[in-house]
Amino acid sequence: MTADIPQGQFNIINPDRKCVLATSILKYFEKNIAEIVKFAKRIPGFTDLPIDDQANLIRGKIWTDDRQFIQT
Repeated sequence: MTADIPQGQFNIINPDRKCVLATSILKYFEKNIAEIVKFAKRIPGFTDLPIDDQANLIRGKIWTDDRQFIQT
């Protein structure tokens, strides 16, 4: 997965740039979470699990991906 985060220097003082960066990061994660959920729903038996178990499994996958994203 690659991030579509704008390149360049971000001035922390400039709230517009900070907002653009935050929005880009949120869109990146929103897109990837949607892809993970779509994939999970295609796994045989996944949708038969209680919703809490489905959510916990997806959260675990997202946490793993987030850690890898942050570490790279």
